Amino acid sequence: MQENMNQNLLFKFHNNQFNKIEKDLERIYERFTNRKKIIVLLDSWLFFSFTLIHAYNAKEINKFIGDKNKVTSLLFFDDKLNNINNFDKKKVRFPLPLFFIGISTLLFNKIYLKAAFLKNFSDKFLYILDSLTFPSIALNRNSEMKSNIINILIKKYAQNNIELGKIIKSKLPDIFYSNPIFLIHNLRIICDGSAHSFMDFDGYEKILLLNNKLIIRGRQHGGGYGVYQDDIEIKYELKICDHFYGWGLLGNNTKQHKFEMKPIFDTSKKIVWVERAGVSKLFSMYSESAFKDFQNTRPIKYINKELSSKRKYVYNLIHRGRYCSLYENYRYRIINNAGKPGEFFIKKGNLVIFDNILGTLIYFCIFNNISFIIVTNRELSLNYSKKMKIWMNFLRKNNQLFFDDEKNALKRSINNYFTSND
Repeated sequence: MQENMNQNLLFKFHNNQFNKIEKDLERIYERFTNRKKIIVLLDSWLFFSFTLIHAYNAKEINKFIGDKNKVTSLLFFDDKLNNINNFDKKKVRFPLPLFFIGISTLLFNKIYLKAAFLKNFSDKFLYILDSLTFPSIALNRNSEMKSNIINILIKKYAQNNIELGKIIKSKLPDIFYSNPIFLIHNLRIICDGSAHSFMDFDGYEKILLLNNKLIIRGRQHGGGYGVYQDDIEIKYELKICDHFYGWGLLGNNTKQHKFEMKPIFDTSKKIVWVERAGVSKLFSMYSESAFKDFQNTRPIKYINKELSSKRKYVYNLIHRGRYCSLYENYRYRIINNAGKPGEFFIKKGNLVIFDNILGTLIYFCIFNNISFIIVTNRELSLNYSKKMKIWMNFLRKNNQLFFDDEKNALKRSINNYFTSND
């Protein structure tokens, strides 16, 4: 583990190092149509690798290096750098010839990523076609290119840092040293969906190797976008896109299409307490504010105390089947949603409580007009973005957001909910 740095210093140092290799990368990727996007993706991957050596010790990093899994999503690792991505097991994929993508893009001019806006049957068909084809494409790796780029990254970026050099040698995704992919046409293609699909390195990143000019229309795929201003992972996601559409707190926004309407009504008086995700210390190097939000236990303790008279109505909704240790002494009846999305267990008529502002299911409740309350920390709210502060004030006026120092405020709101539903 290297000398401790905070998020700002880490990112500044990384950018200084990356600036030293940008011209070399532009030369290496000169023949690639989407070279700027490939370089942004490499930039994000290098920052991920750089943060590893500051978050973990040599033993943990060596274990990571020996792991064949190349997934690089922040939420897939715990504090010992173990891969905890057991929930999203890889689906069986049936390889399809690249010819099909050539025909579909010639006819429809589109490629769909995860979280794409699928308006009709043809969109859904194309999405399935793309999800089967790109992850299974066999890349034409270039050994000379691999040797050249690894040499540059180690000497000029890592500057002979042994641990970082090992990560680069063993984990560098093959997209960065593979030849361009040619379709049967050279028309421009619109790529719609979550740009985070590229950063997961599970196959969709190969799209960037197409010799066709890509226009990436990125979309928000979960909670947290636009809440804090220091989220580096989101900055990379925005940077790789030509256009980006959020769900209300970003520059360009559109109606969310992740969740469908849920007409089922629950007549029982049920309080669903949505648990947050457990995040590793690695997350703090991408967004110190969001990390503090995830780690702050004051809202949890506050909610537990305010719920004291309504315990028999409370259900804890576990986050994606993973038990977060922060709730060990604060659980009531447990809803373990392993294998099913969280929204499957929330119905109209429920009162849903969130103990931080980053939950994706907040948008589900808004879309379905389901009663919800958010509890957050007053100090953390000082770091909210301008749009988030406007939304926070709106929620507070409607008694849908409380701070964890407002004694009996949540309790009164819950009592009002029960009274109005008698």
